[in-house]
Amino acid sequence: MEFLLIGLAVAFNCMIIKVKFERGRTADGALDAALLVLITVVFSGTYGALVVGTIASAFISIFLLINPPKLDALKADVEKFIEPKSKKKGPRCDSYNL
Repeated sequence: MEFLLIGLAVAFNCMIIKVKFERGRTADGALDAALLVLITVVFSGTYGALVVGTIASAFISIFLLINPPKLDALKADVEKFIEPKSKKKGPRCDSYNL
């Protein structure tokens, strides 16, 4: 019974992640996939914990599908520190021309 339950939870997670990527919610999908991997690694000590972690990840996927995270503020903060390549000035350093 547990094998069926964990199989359904993982399949459900994968389907939700696929839908997110197809709808263009790549940051949300990447976050969801990373959380699935993280929860699987953290709860991989015993089989019962792995089942609980996978089902918890399925509920997190549902929550993130209904309430997408606001990642625009994080993106703006990252762009403050990383200058786009087109705006950089100065000599260009290629792997062939050091």
